[in-house]
Amino acid sequence: MRLPRLLTIAEAADYLRISRGALYARIQRGTFPGLVKIGRHYRVDSARLLAWLDQSRVGDASTGP
Repeated sequence: MRLPRLLTIAEAADYLRISRGALYARIQRGTFPGLVKIGRHYRVDSARLLAWLDQSRVGDASTGP
């Protein structure tokens, strides 16, 4: 699936299959990557989001048992 360069909060939440509220909570805690503010609106850098997901993967075969 090819993602646009910048995602809206709703698009990022849909992609992650979490609620917008859960995503905003991560943003408030500072635990969400790739956040860009354009005027009054937030966008999510999809490349940084995908990199963060790759790093967060549990049980990756390359890391061993």
